[in-house]
Amino acid sequence: MDMANTQQNSAPGERIPTNPIVVVEEIGQLGRNFFREVGSMFWFIAHTFEETIERIRRGRFPFRATSFFRHTERAGVDSVPLVGLVSFFLGLTMALLTGYQLQRFGTERLIPGLVAIAFTRELGPLLTGIMLAARVGAAFTAELWTMQVS
Repeated sequence: MDMANTQQNSAPGERIPTNPIVVVEEIGQLGRNFFREVGSMFWFIAHTFEETIERIRRGRFPFRATSFFRHTERAGVDSVPLVGLVSFFLGLTMALLTGYQLQRFGTERLIPGLVAIAFTRELGPLLTGIMLAARVGAAFTAELWTMQVS
């Protein structure tokens, strides 16, 4: 093992370069990848606006309103029961588990506030995003595969 280019306290199998040239090259590569991603997002948004304006100039709608609202309803409104059900059961589980811990200190009265704040601030948006992405992604994928088979 070459001690000149790695630190001794690194995790097994992981090498941390100490050579300044290697460190600068890695930082440069990270910067290049970051700007490439930001640039591709910018061009995606620019091309979307360009296409929208071009369709409006030709007298066409940039999207089909019926299709837009149908997909919006499927992705948003139809997901509310699932998100509510999963959040309810996760809240019950969290209240039960925190109740066991807070019972030691005699502070069971703090459980409702703790669960409410934890879900409202932290877990609610995270779990909602994950569930929506999974449900809507799976539904659209199944629809596309059904179209391909047909």
